[in-house]
Parts: sequence; structure tokens; C-alpha cells
Amino acid sequence: MNGGWSMRGSVCGRMPGMGHGVTASAVAAIVGSSRNSRCKRQRQGADQQSLHDVLLSRSSLNCHVTELVPGENPASSAQQVQLCWLGSPPREKDVEISIRRAAAEDAQIVCAFIRELAEYERLEPECFATPEALTPTLFAAAPRVFCDIAETAGSPAGFALWFYSYSTFQAKHGIYLEDLYVRREFRGLGIGKALLIHLAQRAVAEDCGRFEWSVLDWNAPSIAFYEGLGGRAVSGWIRYRVDGKPLRKLAAL
Repeated sequence: MNGGWSMRGSVCGRMPGMGHGVTASAVAAIVGSSRNSRCKRQRQGADQQSLHDVLLSRSSLNCHVTELVPGENPASSAQQVQLCWLGSPPREKDVEISIRRAAAEDAQIVCAFIRELAEYERLEPECFATPEALTPTLFAAAPRVFCDIAETAGSPAGFALWFYSYSTFQAKHGIYLEDLYVRREFRGLGIGKALLIHLAQRAVAEDCGRFEWSVLDWNAPSIAFYEGLGGRAVSGWIRYRVDGKPLRKLAAL
């Protein structure tokens, strides 16, 4: 896929981005895209309970899944999800994928993922993350951002970094995916899809209204990947940002 794929949940620097997301009525398409899924893809407007049944069903995933507990505090959860893909789609191999919550001792590997992502996205000059900077924010006693690490064959293969958003129109929380990244040597194994399914399950189990992310507009492989899983570009909106000196200036008004 042109050297692999990755995504960002935010548009970095002056690089334009294309917003993608999956609403509650369409999120089941992420799971329904699996070749061995025995459930029908949910129609637009399907109720939350039917989506919950689809996403948390072993038969719909054709893999072993530990069901998430609605309302679970992700910061304190040590729960793991085992995804054992059987009869993989083309270019995917039979592989066991373990997804776990990142812990403080993972600060080094999470920082390495972030820097590799910045290199892929040609944004290294804008990346200032260090393990020391990550620890008090990502691994605080009451964090406001969360991280899941995917492993296979005992090796860290990729990660998803996310936080809760909120929709006033829906009067519901959502999940915003800031970063999704899979290392080059582990691409084509279904790890990126597994991380997205994992977060889609959480969104449905916790009655979130949507699951959203952004992707750089030149990243055609990622755009095709997300659209193949039911994601859709959100048109008609322009993202704005204030940071650095303009942020301090605004705060001082």
C-alpha cells in the first residue's frame, strides 16, 4: 500500500486534512467488512442495541473478543482483547493480535511510535514528544487521553491514541482517534483494522454517538482503507487551530 499506511486524528501544521468518522448508525460497517463475518451489515439508522450485538458478537468478528464493560474507566483498565483472525482476507496472515492499555512503563515505545509516525507524515520538525513529556499527561492518575498498544508474537506492532469528545446535537460522548500507527514490518496483518474494531466496540458499548478521526489529504492509501471500513469524509467544515504565540496572545486579551 505504497509503503504502508498511518493516520492522524488531527491536521498537523499547515498541512490540510480530510476529516473522517463513523456515526453510531454506521460504525458496524467496520466489523462487517471482515470477509468471514456472518452478520449482515447494519442499515443506516439501525438502533444502538443492534449495533451493540453486532460489534460484541464473536461470530461477527470471527475472532476471540473479551467484551468491554459499558462505562468502564479506560485509565484503570488492565483488560486485554485477543483477536485471533481465522481465514484472513487477502494479504492478511493468520495471526494473533493482542490489544492492551498502555502503562507508564510503555512511555518509551509510545514515544517511538509517535516519532515514527511523524517521520512517515513528513512532520518530524513539529514533533517534540519525549517519554518524559508523555508520562505526566498520558499516564496521569486521571488522564484525559488514552492509548492502546497492539502486539503480535510478543512484539509491539502499533498503537491507537484517543480521547473522548462530545456532540451537543446528539447529547452524547464520542471517541476521537488522534493517532493510529502500525510499524512497517507488521503492516498487512490486519493490526490497523483490529485497533479500529477495538475502539468501535468501546464506542458502541459506552453508547457513544460517533467515532471520528482525520487523515492528511495526500494519504490516499489510508483514505481508501477508512472508506472501505465505512468511514466517510465530513465536508463543509474547516478545522481551525490556535497554538504557540497566537494562543498566548488570545489568552491575554
